[in-house]
Amino acid sequence: MADATESADTVAGGDAADKKSGVKPTAEQVPDGQSNGELTATSGRGKNTTMTEEEQENRRRKRLELNRKAAQESRRRKKLRIEELQRSVVYLTRENCELREQNELLRQMLTADVASENSALIDRFQAENAALRLALYESVQKLMKQNPGAADVAVSNALNGGAGAVNPGPGGRDPLGPGAHGGGPG
Repeated sequence: MADATESADTVAGGDAADKKSGVKPTAEQVPDGQSNGELTATSGRGKNTTMTEEEQENRRRKRLELNRKAAQESRRRKKLRIEELQRSVVYLTRENCELREQNELLRQMLTADVASENSALIDRFQAENAALRLALYESVQKLMKQNPGAADVAVSNALNGGAGAVNPGPGGRDPLGPGAHGGGPG
């Protein structure tokens, strides 16, 4: 019985170890009775199919041709991708340059606006200051007409920015009015 099992395990001149390891016999290992140019190959599903050397060569050529076409298509796609990336680099570089120029122009405009705004504010404050000085002068002139003795003190205080003591005028009133010197009535 062991002889029958051993002969069943032998495939085209191989032994049971070859079958288990998946080693396929070469043309030299095939017995003379089977050597008509056919080779036994196992397909992916484990079925034995018989192919001639010519069929195997045709399959190999077909596989190589498909592989060559796939590689060529892969190279073509890679070339297109690189060209697209190069166009993107050119476009983005140009856009970056334009945005930098626009940014610089806006910065210059902002600086000019701030300078002109500052200049306008300075002019406005100077005009307000002149108007306030005129109003102060007119108030002092009015006080001098009303109270000639207190006019000297009011003028010196107005010119000194309110520094110094103010002598109250007649009736104990400050000639410039309450709170005119930063303090209260004197």
